[in-house]
Amino acid sequence: MSLLGLAAISVLGAIPVAYAATTTQVDSTLCSGGGFSWNSGTHTCTLTTIYTINSGDTLEIPSGTTLVISGGGEIDQFGTITVDSGGTMTISTSGTIGIATLGAPTITNSGTINVENSGATGIGSTTITNSGTMTISNSGSTGIHIGAGTITNSGTMTISNSGSTDGILNNNGASTITNSGTINVENSGATGIDNLGTVTNSGTMTISNSGATGIFNKGFVTNSGTMTISNSGATGIDNLGIVTNSGTMTISNSGSTDGILNKIFSTLTNKPSGTITISNIGGGTVGIRNDGTLTNSGTIDIFGKVDNFGTINNFGAKILGTIIIECGGQLVPELGSTYNGPAPVQVSCTTTTSTTSTTSTTSTTSTTSVIASVPEFPLGLPLLFAILVPILVVLRKWASSLRRSTP
Repeated sequence: MSLLGLAAISVLGAIPVAYAATTTQVDSTLCSGGGFSWNSGTHTCTLTTIYTINSGDTLEIPSGTTLVISGGGEIDQFGTITVDSGGTMTISTSGTIGIATLGAPTITNSGTINVENSGATGIGSTTITNSGTMTISNSGSTGIHIGAGTITNSGTMTISNSGSTDGILNNNGASTITNSGTINVENSGATGIDNLGTVTNSGTMTISNSGATGIFNKGFVTNSGTMTISNSGATGIDNLGIVTNSGTMTISNSGSTDGILNKIFSTLTNKPSGTITISNIGGGTVGIRNDGTLTNSGTIDIFGKVDNFGTINNFGAKILGTIIIECGGQLVPELGSTYNGPAPVQVSCTTTTSTTSTTSTTSTTSTTSVIASVPEFPLGLPLLFAILVPILVVLRKWASSLRRSTP
């Protein structure tokens, strides 16, 4: 190479002859430059400008140190961000993306990450591995946009956005969210997880949104752990894809919408080891509304209501399922729906009321049962008998009079 070419490379730095990956710690040295400020009392570094992590490089936030990205601050990430145990990263920008990820970057957290932007996405497309604590509480835009990345969680993630956008947006069919830890979705203004890829849970997921859908699934949701859906204002899981359960799902919404909405052309499968318990409360609330196909070879325990507009197959591959209609539960067959397999098991409910005074004690026990898939007489069996018996008596007398008058 000519001397002129070497001089150009040296000046521009565009094509280094040999590049050695470096690890830069967040400390007083880094944070003494322009666009940074350092608080020596709290070991907090505040970034209000653009900082670039080159491909192959690592920015490390050590134990006892906090990095705050605020105002117009931004990290353009081509490399790796590592938050050590005891370290903290807080993203609270007000008009720009907190971490703009470029190339194939990664974030590894064993400490604490807080995403609380008020005007733009907190973290862009990246691969996140979390064994610590992550809290996503944006108020104006998406918390984490996975894009072409993945999220692997063995720690704790809490998604509590209050704006009009998603806590986690996974709009790439090849991207995954894998949880063996704890994920709490408790948004108050928009969808908790908007999924076009794959969500796999072997840990614990709690969906308790108060104003929007917990999970909007257009891809795959697979649960072998524990999933609790207790929304108070919107659908727990809005399924336009495939949901498969081999663990435990509890649906106890208290609003006026569905615990699980299984849309047309979608499937909800409960495997032999799976248990789904439906105990929704509130007027008009539905545990599962099935417009697609629900296949059960495990156990579905209905204390609330299952509204079937599609197909329910109460069996799997050579394995029959069990659907239990508890006291007050309903399995409603809507017009055009199909039910295949063993009939649901009916459970009578018994209530006891006791009245105690100084002179007497009275106990009253009543037993009722709910018949699934059979329309109930609207005013009860006593009224039905009260109408039918007089009619039968009149018919019998009329028949007797005909016989006497016949020559």
